[in-house]
Amino acid sequence: MRYYEKHGLLDIKRENNRYPIYDDSDEQQLKLISLMKYAAFSFKKSMNYYL
Repeated sequence: MRYYEKHGLLDIKRENNRYPIYDDSDEQQLKLISLMKYAAFSFKKSMNYYL
């Protein structure tokens, strides 16, 4: 998940102690990323979808 966050596919909020705070929208984005991977989308195509 840090990989996707680093590349801008996820925007995860963090507490003061740097622990991530996940909400429903994060879960939905992860499901979409997983689906894209399963459908053999390249990382570049996935990035184009978000940008």
